Amino acid sequence: MKIRKLIFLTLALLLPVAVFVFLKIFGRNEFNVPPLHQEGEIEVPSNCNFAYTSPYSIPDSIINNLKLRTQDSLYVIYFDPSLNTAMKRVGAESRWWSVKILSASSFSRGSDLRVIRECVFLMKPPASVTLVDHRNRIRGYYDGADRDEVDRLIVEMKIILKQY
Repeated sequence: MKIRKLIFLTLALLLPVAVFVFLKIFGRNEFNVPPLHQEGEIEVPSNCNFAYTSPYSIPDSIINNLKLRTQDSLYVIYFDPSLNTAMKRVGAESRWWSVKILSASSFSRGSDLRVIRECVFLMKPPASVTLVDHRNRIRGYYDGADRDEVDRLIVEMKIILKQY
């Protein structure tokens, strides 16, 4: 009877260790942040008078207006001036990466921010921050006033940069 208990105890202890070692050696824990608006019909407000094709990317005229550098991998664009503190946090987290953080008010002088936000970046409330990759594709929308959403932005930036 003692030998039987000893065998069960040994199996009970070795099985989790074996599973852990197996997953550590052969497992991959990778995530993906796919670009948005790449398939299907693009849903836009009715007051936008632009032609949208799938796959969607930000038009070159907007990118040139933003004066984005080609060596940057990601662009974080925020539309609410009250998010300066949250964007400083994102900037501190991404200081070693090739990321540029822009306030929409800095590049849209004389332009209607609502049109840029809804018709170009295709944002819907409560989103106030968007993440754009180096191919001008939108990677995500975030509510910059929500700390969890800002954390998600930082994590998704890490995931995307790890893939490049």
